[in-house]
Amino acid sequence: MQLRIVIGFIVLLWITFMEIHLKRITMQILSLVRLNRCNKKTQDGCKLQSSSKRIQLKDGRYLAYRERGVPLDKSIYRIITVHGLHSAKEVDVLASQEVLEEMSIYMVQYDRAGYWESDQNMKRSVESEGCDIEELADQLQIGSKFYLISNSAGCYPTWNCLRRIPHRIKGVAFMAPMINYKWKSLPPDLIKYDNTNKLVRIIYWFCCHYPQLLYSIFIQQFDGVPLCTASLFTDKDKQDEQSDNMKRYPTQNAFEYSVLQDFRVGLGNWEFDPLEMENPFPQNESSVHIWHGKMDDVVTSTLQRYVCERLPWIHYHEVPDVPHDFWKAGPVGEPILRRLMVFKKLVLMMMGCLGCAGQPTEPSTEKTESKSLINESVVVTSPRVKLGDGRYLAYRERGVPKNISKFRIIIVHGFGSSKEMSFMASDELLDELGIYLLIFDRAGYGESDINSKRSLKSEASDIEELADLLELGSRFYVIGVSLGCYPAWSCIKHIPGRLAGVALVVPFVNYKWHTLPKDLVKNDYRKQLSRWVIWITCYARGILHWWLTQKVFPSASVLDGNPQFFCERDLEVLKNTPGYQLFTQDGLKDRSIFDSLCSDVIVAFGKWDFNPLELTDPYPQNESSVHIWQGVKDKVVPVQLQRHVSQRLPWIRYHEVPDCGHLLVYETAVCEAVLTSLLLGEDPPLYKPKLADH
Repeated sequence: MQLRIVIGFIVLLWITFMEIHLKRITMQILSLVRLNRCNKKTQDGCKLQSSSKRIQLKDGRYLAYRERGVPLDKSIYRIITVHGLHSAKEVDVLASQEVLEEMSIYMVQYDRAGYWESDQNMKRSVESEGCDIEELADQLQIGSKFYLISNSAGCYPTWNCLRRIPHRIKGVAFMAPMINYKWKSLPPDLIKYDNTNKLVRIIYWFCCHYPQLLYSIFIQQFDGVPLCTASLFTDKDKQDEQSDNMKRYPTQNAFEYSVLQDFRVGLGNWEFDPLEMENPFPQNESSVHIWHGKMDDVVTSTLQRYVCERLPWIHYHEVPDVPHDFWKAGPVGEPILRRLMVFKKLVLMMMGCLGCAGQPTEPSTEKTESKSLINESVVVTSPRVKLGDGRYLAYRERGVPKNISKFRIIIVHGFGSSKEMSFMASDELLDELGIYLLIFDRAGYGESDINSKRSLKSEASDIEELADLLELGSRFYVIGVSLGCYPAWSCIKHIPGRLAGVALVVPFVNYKWHTLPKDLVKNDYRKQLSRWVIWITCYARGILHWWLTQKVFPSASVLDGNPQFFCERDLEVLKNTPGYQLFTQDGLKDRSIFDSLCSDVIVAFGKWDFNPLELTDPYPQNESSVHIWQGVKDKVVPVQLQRHVSQRLPWIRYHEVPDCGHLLVYETAVCEAVLTSLLLGEDPPLYKPKLADH
């Protein structure tokens, strides 16, 4: 037995002094235990005198905590942070106090069991660590849901929360999370030559079988021989070690019952394998992120990439040129926090980008009880058709009766609108030309059923099936408005033979169309907004839903007259339009309706299965025509982009409306010009683009 101990002792020392790329993990473990050498009194059983706030758990233990940011009752976002092996609540995580106040964040940083001013837990386990977090949240009355941010070895309690209480979590950020090499799903070939794995195995063995020996090794002074040679540390490590944020904190009571016990639990056998977890948020009501430094020598980026490949519902972010401890408040930490949180200014800008698609609605009639966004309790009073997949589409008719009409047109509304949208062509013109207008609620809008499988093709299929069920004939016209233009593009791509003509009114531009010139969009802030649109609707949908439905701060209604998104002419239209409202809070409260809106955004701004800028003329014999109508002063879709589209596609007839912005469908003269140009081939000189501006 003595020989076995001596051999183990020699092996551990040999690994300690090896100058291999394991610098970071060696520094963390050794510097941590060196701290305990300097705090020997606390390790001999004398508890530290607590000066921080503490709560008493059900088992009698106390947890110390520290609050940062704004007061709890004034906060919008509430976060619990979980520190790692070498840390405590005193380390400022991610952002400064000023940033937290700016974003209305309340942050709780607590000492985990056995650290600093929290009592040790003799029965520490993966499960107990998660329970501590939940009980802390309950006693501090943080609310039914909260965010979790954890780093390094402090990530295993968060894994447990994801597994055990996902309904309590609004979002999770793992920062440089440790990898437990005992997860059975880790491929042996991936960790076979991982030196960290070897070191962890040896230290874990000593933690379990000879904790006192391991402790005695690290408290030795080794006169004349530094415990860690200078060559083990990078310049960045030395700077971090000297900074205030990197100072070490003592632990309560015996060393073996705090750090070593934490090490044993975190790297021991778990009752579950995180790599086999299913998405705890299948409806994207919350999101999970992993942030990792590319220069991390403690946990290699190769392992983290594998974790995210196994768990595609986790969003992986790799930070270049940073080591393991990058989560401190500073240039790297603050962007991470901003990415996880969606604060007020960003939401308004993002919704402004979407508000481009909303259209004013006509005054409601006695017959119509639906709103632009209704909930299930609203009585359906409009006519509807049943599609082949069982869904219903509601519609509204205008103009002359279908059976005596000369022209039959389907109008496709934009984002946040419905079949009640305004298209201000006069009834006199509709009667004169014999026009039948069909305006329908797209899937998930108004009184139409939600399509959980919405796609570019499904939108075109809905239009085609609607036309067939209402017997519009073999060919019909389509007018798309703003975001409602992507179904029209899809019709041009997939069912050109069914179209007698198409008009795209202020069509949005998808910045993911790869043929858009970089010089044209490089300084266009809308490009970044479109990225945020996708990110928010995919990964922060719950926050966005809360923001749009809460009543404390103005949200959606702010857009109704915001000059940041509307030109002077648009603002004049809004001012003179009674009852105009892009969104209603009552309509948005229904989560299924809200999710349908988000799916509309994701399809519109996501990756398409074709590039409209590469389409060839679908009507080489001029049997049909395609038109684009654009306001010169549109602040939502810049006129320069539409000009480029028309230049790339010379078979499109391009029209510009001077002194007007995005709300062209509320201009009677413009709407009538759209109809006469589409149906009669007229080319009003007033709306010819100025060639000098191209």
